[in-house]
Amino acid sequence: MAKYKKSLTNPNLYRQFSNNASEMFDYTMTNVMDGFYDGAMNSAIDGTFKAVCLSGIKSEDTKGGSEDGNDAVVSGKFINLIVRPLTDFGNIMPDPRKSKDPDEINGIISLHSSTFLARSDDTFDVTRGIDFGEVIDCYFEEGSISNSDFRTLRFSQPKGKIIETSYQALATISGVTVIGDADWSSAGLLGDNKDHEAATKAGKSSNIKGTRTADKLKYIVLHYSAAGGGKRAVLSYENRATSYGYHYMIDRDGSFYDSAAPEQLIWHAGGNSTVYNKNSIGICIMNIGYERKGFAPKPDWISGKFPNASRTVKWENYTSASINKCAEICAELCKKYNIPVANIVGHSDIQDNKSDPGPAFGLISFRVIVSQKM
Repeated sequence: MAKYKKSLTNPNLYRQFSNNASEMFDYTMTNVMDGFYDGAMNSAIDGTFKAVCLSGIKSEDTKGGSEDGNDAVVSGKFINLIVRPLTDFGNIMPDPRKSKDPDEINGIISLHSSTFLARSDDTFDVTRGIDFGEVIDCYFEEGSISNSDFRTLRFSQPKGKIIETSYQALATISGVTVIGDADWSSAGLLGDNKDHEAATKAGKSSNIKGTRTADKLKYIVLHYSAAGGGKRAVLSYENRATSYGYHYMIDRDGSFYDSAAPEQLIWHAGGNSTVYNKNSIGICIMNIGYERKGFAPKPDWISGKFPNASRTVKWENYTSASINKCAEICAELCKKYNIPVANIVGHSDIQDNKSDPGPAFGLISFRVIVSQKM
């Protein structure tokens, strides 16, 4: 049977390709790739290893609600993610961080989907989702690489959130779109580092991830800035140092930025299976939030419990000017996009690990004000 052995050193198999250069090339490359794959398998570790999530680069949808080919897929109570192991055998696939071309980046991630797929384990909360660029713990389904392959990977529920920023930065490349706002159309492509300063000067976010149709807008999510500065300082930081932003940013004196059009997709709330970035408008009000190191409470701050927790601390009051302006904006948005007033929610209402807008913001009374303005 030796003559049937697939090997570059077996002369018997070369004869069948003697008149077909294409098949000879395919045969040779198959052997080379087999050798590379075998070598990677042999060097793979058993047990748990770190991997980075590559699903959701364009839509940030890791809950299975999107039709993009590189998004997460939900099957029953399980989520299937494209991952890249942060180990030597992860180098079987090209590194998407080496590219600056959006199409090439998404193509490389598609290649990963053919090799590195990880399914959530039985204890995973499918409503949580995993962010693009988030580091997760993966393991082999059968407990050992010798009994498994890379397409039978599993991952466990993260105990915290660790983001590998070098991968997350790819989202601002892959999700670029031409700015449609004539006020600053000369700024070029959103997400490009050179445009952060121009965007901030124009009061706009440089972290737009794409667009969505008006009928997709179902919710308004309210945030605080968690900072002592005004809207310009917060916008500058968001543009320069993060991948996030808001559609509206309201200062303590009632002035505001319409930093992104409502139809533009921007990352402001990972949310849950009902309310998330793709179907919501994000509004940020300038407010410190709660007392902590660097932010000592003032005499007029109120006491209140952390949302979704029991700890009581002091919270900065919202100014009447900022509340009034926020209510005006919400009223216009609710009328324009047919959003029910009840669908105005706080960030903490849709994510257990968030505390904004906090107990100093009376959401029920705020909805009443919005209704009156409508």
